[in-house]
Amino acid sequence: MGRRFSITLKVRFYELDPFNHVNNGVYLFYFDHARDEYVDQALSGCEKLPASEIRYVVARTEVDFLAPAIGGDILEIMGYVSSFGRSSLTFEQEIVRPQDKCILARARTVLVWTDAEGRSSPLPDAVRRAFA
Repeated sequence: MGRRFSITLKVRFYELDPFNHVNNGVYLFYFDHARDEYVDQALSGCEKLPASEIRYVVARTEVDFLAPAIGGDILEIMGYVSSFGRSSLTFEQEIVRPQDKCILARARTVLVWTDAEGRSSPLPDAVRRAFA
């Protein structure tokens, strides 16, 4: 299991459905935002990996919706890299409402490293080390 990461954000009005719940699609943005912040931070220190060679795509995302977030909620989006494949990293994430420690959603996302043409490419050792 890799290092844990987290960010905190406040639910905004435009993310809500008519029932004052966060729309289910917005949860994907929350997970992406937290994961992207972590990836940027973890890979910024990879001296042997130029920014032009940091290329990956989301190959799969699974989300379990457990409870609704509502307008004004403060949310913590946390996670870690749970495994590595030949060309992939798997992230496990949760969205938690810290006020009552309620887990609102869980996600598993697989990122695949790609070459300049967008084809699957072996995960560089520097990337493995950055997320270990």
